[in-house]
Amino acid sequence: MSQTVASLARPFILLIVVGCGGVSPGDPGDGGADGRAEPDGDGDSDADTDGDSDGDSDTDSDTDADGDGDADADGGCGDSVVQKGEECDDGNASNGDACLSTCVLAACGDGFVWGGREACDDANDVEDDACTTSCRQGTCGDGVVQEGEACDDGNDEESDGCLSTCVMASCGDGFVQAGLEDCDDANDLGADDCVLCRDARCGDGVVWDGVEQCDDGNQNQDDGCSSSCIVATCGDGLVWSGREACDDGNQVDDDACANDCRLASCGDGVVQEGEQCDDGNADDTDGCLTTCVGASCGDGHLRAGAEECDDGNGSATDGCIACESARCGDGYVQAGVEECDDANESSGDDCVAGCKTAGCGDGFRHEGFEQCDDGNEANTDACLNTCVSATCGDGNVRAGTEECDDGNQSNTDACVAGCQDAECGDGHVQANVEDCDDGNASNTDSCVVGCGAAICGDGYVWAGNEACDDGNENDNDQCHNNCSAVGCGNGVREGNEPCDDGNQSNTDACLNSCLSATCGDGYRRTGVEQCDDGNGSQVDACLNDCRDATCGDGFIRVGTEQCDDANQVDTDDCVQCQDARCGDGYVREGEGEGEGREACDDGNEINTDDCLSNCQFPYCGDTNVWAGHEECDDGNLVDYDDCTSACEQAGCGDGILWYGHETCDAASCFADCSGPVGCSTATIVEAFSNDMHGCPGDVTFEARAESCAAGWHVCSAQEWMERNTYPISPAHDYWTNDALRYSWGVEYDTGNCFVDTDADPNATAICTDGEGGDVPMRVCSPSQPDPEGNYCTWVGCGWEAVWPSYYFGGCSMGATAGVLCCQ
Repeated sequence: MSQTVASLARPFILLIVVGCGGVSPGDPGDGGADGRAEPDGDGDSDADTDGDSDGDSDTDSDTDADGDGDADADGGCGDSVVQKGEECDDGNASNGDACLSTCVLAACGDGFVWGGREACDDANDVEDDACTTSCRQGTCGDGVVQEGEACDDGNDEESDGCLSTCVMASCGDGFVQAGLEDCDDANDLGADDCVLCRDARCGDGVVWDGVEQCDDGNQNQDDGCSSSCIVATCGDGLVWSGREACDDGNQVDDDACANDCRLASCGDGVVQEGEQCDDGNADDTDGCLTTCVGASCGDGHLRAGAEECDDGNGSATDGCIACESARCGDGYVQAGVEECDDANESSGDDCVAGCKTAGCGDGFRHEGFEQCDDGNEANTDACLNTCVSATCGDGNVRAGTEECDDGNQSNTDACVAGCQDAECGDGHVQANVEDCDDGNASNTDSCVVGCGAAICGDGYVWAGNEACDDGNENDNDQCHNNCSAVGCGNGVREGNEPCDDGNQSNTDACLNSCLSATCGDGYRRTGVEQCDDGNGSQVDACLNDCRDATCGDGFIRVGTEQCDDANQVDTDDCVQCQDARCGDGYVREGEGEGEGREACDDGNEINTDDCLSNCQFPYCGDTNVWAGHEECDDGNLVDYDDCTSACEQAGCGDGILWYGHETCDAASCFADCSGPVGCSTATIVEAFSNDMHGCPGDVTFEARAESCAAGWHVCSAQEWMERNTYPISPAHDYWTNDALRYSWGVEYDTGNCFVDTDADPNATAICTDGEGGDVPMRVCSPSQPDPEGNYCTWVGCGWEAVWPSYYFGGCSMGATAGVLCCQ
């Protein structure tokens, strides 16, 4: 019975073991720490399984089966009975079930594969070989990295570092590794939307087909591929280094960067800002210069078909004037060629034909200065070489008209009045040649034939003086040698004797010739006559009325007197029988003014007293400083230089602007005349008036107002005209506030130019900005360029058709200048 029970018990025990099929070696749900089967079911792997309550776990505990008090002999392992010391006994020798052939419960790691429960058992603790420590066959996904596996994280997640194929995640495996990759398209194409597991983007260095034109992997904008992965092209606004000089991103061809991405430059054929024109050629003879400035007179380039010349300067004294070849009559004096040029055809003024300064001998009569001008040096024709009409007494014998001309008014020399050769009978006594000349053929007066003085013995009876004259020295004939008739001197008046006083005196009333004494008989009658030289001359020491010649007798005494007007007046042309002259101490008077008329005459050559050496009263402007009256005298009446028009030394406080020395001189000015200054920036001020200052500089027209001080404004051209009252040319170029309206030769044929602010619309306006607009007006220095390097075209145009120059001009575009500021 006991055997039956025992027999039944073992299968039961086995059944329990087998029945505990839910327990598998290594099952973490069992109570055995070693994973073995628990026969007592208490969850304690070392539980008391022998049923003897001895507390041990021997399955072969003693049993007294027969009740005799001693233990029966033990059964063997494999007898299907779990004995003391056995964990199990399934009665077979299989090691592939739950109980090993050693009666030990099968466990993972025992080296035996528990069929149905273990895939393997390699009896080691190596986790990464072919059999894991949980007795599973090593597979990808078991969480254990076995040989052949790069990793095994035991999950199917493909987005972590280990793929479900136990391969380390990597770019190109087709799986996006979270946190590390943006994408993974499992290819090595660099032209799609996933590049090296990053989302394709501009700047990754790989060109994305269909999306990007280029991708050079950098942010440089100048290398041919922009930072937006677009191939660089002219017009994209990015300068391609080495290929483009510029790129402003627009299609405007006239700005600083041309449409072909070349820097705008003069000569590129496109008119840019700052250029008046650009014809793209190197020809300076057309309408556009190679400097891209519109051709204009004064630019130094000869414009074909439009200009005769262009020497590039504002000079009106060389061979090219206002772009026309200099010619006589153009109004400009050509230095070295012309002496003058008054722009008219008259040869009667200061400048004659051929542009020669009017002068005696030029063949043209200079009105008001010359009496004649026959253009030759001859003094024998009607016009002397001094340009004075030939007259008798000029000292030059006029052929065919005069026999002689000794240049004096004397009738006692070889040439008498009327410029005729002196001859006996002409009525003029030729000194040292003739004794007398009474202009008649009578031989009975005091002057006989041959112009000899009548004398006794000449054979001619001198009526009233000789009783006879037989021309011989025979005193025994009927006529005594003293020309008295026989019987004269006996004291008895006989026959035809006028008298006979019987003495030999010729100084009483009766001459020795028994003729009554008369003036002119050659004998001075005592008490009656002052003299008697017996000739008919009035120009020697004895007049014909037998008075001694004296100054004031009306006769010019040869060799002694220059004149004799028979009066004692010293204010006419003859002063004490000398020709009146400046410096003789007598004021020569007369009607009107002119040659020889005097305002004063102090008899000296001093020019600083009350009478000048030219016998005129001193006046301010005569160049002579009048002592006690003038401080200076510079010979002009201008107020802006060192000497005022009142002949006072210029100085601060005189109310007159001293040019070059003062900026302002008026009650409202600084005490030292240094201001106020109308310039905001200029260090040099050219003061044309107290309220108009030139501010030198090189500013543009647009910036002109910045040069004027507060309270001052840019002057208009009209203000320049009204305020520049002194004849001063500007030393610098200055902007005005007006547009330049320029006309050339409209009213004149002389080549003159003029400007105004409202020019005739039909006038030839040759000065524009290239787009039909006006250009700014300047006043310009005659010196071009000016000290600041500014250049002003058309220097010297007049105002509103008025000539001469008022220094207007300014055709040059893009130019700079100083500024004219007014208050």
